[in-house]
Amino acid sequence: MAELFHPMPKKHHERFEMFFYGTYIPLQGIEYLLEACALLEKQNLPFHCTLVGGGQTLQEMRALAETLR
Repeated sequence: MAELFHPMPKKHHERFEMFFYGTYIPLQGIEYLLEACALLEKQNLPFHCTLVGGGQTLQEMRALAETLR
């Protein structure tokens, strides 16, 4: 199965794309996606993150996103 799924070669000018679509419940782990974005930002790596959905922890995750910038 590993031979079917592998990262595509990255060109230096391309940015990392992250997309999440789901419910904002604790099980989803949105805080880890936000922390990953903060790490990418600190390393000056180009990325774009789109989070789509709503739910129980949406406001908390918005606040965390603001804190992490």
